[in-house]
Amino acid sequence: LTARAPIDAAAAKLGITVRHVDIRTAGDFREAYAVLAKEPPGALLVTPNPVSFAERRRLAAFGLERRLPVLFGWREFMDAPGLAALGASLEKLWWDAAGQVDAVLRGAAPASTPFELPRYELVLNAATARALGLELPRPLVERADAVIDVR
Repeated sequence: LTARAPIDAAAAKLGITVRHVDIRTAGDFREAYAVLAKEPPGALLVTPNPVSFAERRRLAAFGLERRLPVLFGWREFMDAPGLAALGASLEKLWWDAAGQVDAVLRGAAPASTPFELPRYELVLNAATARALGLELPRPLVERADAVIDVR
């Protein structure tokens, strides 16, 4: 099972075609932008990793220039003008990890420290929606953890 499998399965159910563009280093973006410009997608789904995080502003600008919604995987990406982010709360993950380390340093057995599933956050960017000529559906806005207005 790869990280792509859930994306591909959900896309198939929705009748959406997904094309994956592999980016492993910052140098891979030049080729990726050329491919995306040659064969424009309907949207960009940017999976979270340190390389895509460093490129987030250029990815968002690329999307805005081509009127493509850019969807990120972490809230921390949303200082760039992407349309939305949906992913695990990194802040909560770090706090949980710190709590576990603290418990172990105080003598708790690692196996006895509580394990919690990550909390997912949905962040929407109203400014980007307006720039793309999109209206954010009210039910989506009501479910969002945050609606920001970042350009």
